[in-house]
Amino acid sequence: MCHKYPEFVHAHHILPLGVQFDLGLKYRVHDFSWLCPIHHRYVHMMISVYITDTRKGDFLGFIPDRAIEEWNAVERVFQKSFDLFTQHGGLHQNGRGYDYDYC
Repeated sequence: MCHKYPEFVHAHHILPLGVQFDLGLKYRVHDFSWLCPIHHRYVHMMISVYITDTRKGDFLGFIPDRAIEEWNAVERVFQKSFDLFTQHGGLHQNGRGYDYDYC
């Protein structure tokens, strides 16, 4: 995504293995995005807000204007996770399922 830390690149499972386990998938999906450690963390922060419901999304309202393009790139990677999650029948833990207001 950013190419800032190529020597420390992380392979991010588009649909994290823990989420796949929770969905009861018989066969693991090993689709990856290659991310620097910082952007990898940001994508997981989005996942914890919109998929696993383990974090409040308050911090999203405090993204500085100078970082908007960076977060738009993070959201594009996260959108792949969200799409794969719903494709495999994922329902948000808050019970709203496909109607969860991400967009």
